[in-house]
Amino acid sequence: MGLRQKIILIFFLILGTTLCAQNYRKHQQWFFGGHVGYNAFWGDVTDNGNHIIPGGPFQESFYKDRKVMYGAWLGKEFNNKISFRSQFIYGQMVGTSNFDKKQFSSSNREFNVTFALDLVDLLEWDHKSPWDWYIYGGIGILSFRSTLYSLNSGEMIRYTPFDSLKFYTNQRQMTMIVPFGTGINYNLNENLRFTLETNLRSASSDWMDSEMSKKRSFEGYSLTTIGITYIFDFRKKGNRGSRHSNFEAMSDNSGKEYRKVRHNGNISKNPFKQRRPHRSSVKIKGQRRGKVFKTPD
Repeated sequence: MGLRQKIILIFFLILGTTLCAQNYRKHQQWFFGGHVGYNAFWGDVTDNGNHIIPGGPFQESFYKDRKVMYGAWLGKEFNNKISFRSQFIYGQMVGTSNFDKKQFSSSNREFNVTFALDLVDLLEWDHKSPWDWYIYGGIGILSFRSTLYSLNSGEMIRYTPFDSLKFYTNQRQMTMIVPFGTGINYNLNENLRFTLETNLRSASSDWMDSEMSKKRSFEGYSLTTIGITYIFDFRKKGNRGSRHSNFEAMSDNSGKEYRKVRHNGNISKNPFKQRRPHRSSVKIKGQRRGKVFKTPD
């Protein structure tokens, strides 16, 4: 089983776990946000100098061949451990191979869906902390246009899409992509959080750099971003006058209250656990009915 198949398997395992653990109601704990960061290409036309392995941030080449990417996401938390989101990313990419004397550049658009697992809440490390540490994985579609040049002559060697009519009419090549990574949230309050993420994205195509080679089996890119997220609830629809609706409105606040007391450091137990029924110790005696006397006629 290859790396991509293992990631997809983990994705469906997380999906199955999510469907069995929905504690928040449908209108609760939605979020949207934006992020920005730098990428690094992994594939044939690169010297790997801007990767964590082998050199890392202590070498000068680590900061070369990086382009800015922007994105936005919309998602929902199923409970305090598992969340889902859809994401759109746009940006440029570049890679250089001094050994082959080649360089490529590309324009990229990506849409994906991912599931995240919060390790802090899952392992019950610290409910009082405003920090979240999570891992996530998913699946998506990447569309790109890339051009490969010679460093010696500056001439164009190849481009993707391969059909010249499609390329010069600004059409794009499509490929499946599998994002997986880790991130950290800092909850400013119950509605606002900062996010730092780093991830790797495996592509099913070997033509992201307009070069097909057996030199490297993995092709894709890494992306490190910072972002901000806003958490909100949709308005609950229902009959305000009914006793059943009033009960649901009271229980719907459990998610917000949990986030609030967790951020303030006052939480002592999980509010979602069922409580034992409470019996009153005060007994009320019933009134005896008095006798009814009839007056004689």
